[in-house]
This record gives sequence, C-alpha cells and structure tokens, in this order.
Amino acid sequence: MKNLRKIFSKIYDRYIDKIYRFIFFKVNSQEIAQDLTSETFLKGWESFKNGTKIENPQAYLYKTARNLVIDFYREKGKVQIVSADNPLIPDPAPNLEEKAMLSSDLD
Repeated sequence: MKNLRKIFSKIYDRYIDKIYRFIFFKVNSQEIAQDLTSETFLKGWESFKNGTKIENPQAYLYKTARNLVIDFYREKGKVQIVSADNPLIPDPAPNLEEKAMLSSDLD
C-alpha cells in the first residue's frame, strides 16, 4: 500500500498542473476547476488502489477529467436560473389597488 501511494504521488505531482489547466479552460472558474481536479485524482486513486491496470496514467486522468467536465455541464443544464427581473413571474405581494379593496372590505 505504501508503495502504491509513492507511485500515485509521483503521478499526481507530474500531472496535477496539466489536468487543472485542462479543466480550468473548459469551465472558466477557479473553484469549479479545483473541485473537478481533486475529483479527477480521487477517482484515479480509487481505481489505482483497487488494482485497475492503468497503462497510460495521463490518458486515464484526461479522460476522467473530460467526463467530469461533461457531467458538470449536464447538471448545470438541468438547473433553471430565473431572473428576478422576469415579468412572467407574478409578484406575491398585493398591489395598492388590492390592498385598498381588502381594507375597504374589512371596514
């Protein structure tokens, strides 16, 4: 296990900057790129630790990173962002006319 850590540590040191840069150019956000980079290496470590034969670590990491970026954009596409200035959404607060009618009815 200690030997595996040393081997993967060398892989990490060799490719961390390249993978981060690859992801950053795809998502254009430092925080998201950091998260996806760490997730890439975590998946790589899990596979490496479980005995998956990885013949080309660089290709494996780039493929994992690419898939994570694709998943990120898929999830982002599912989230619907609504602008506060959108006139299609009715204001839940009653307007002045409705307030006047309500207070008139109460009297």
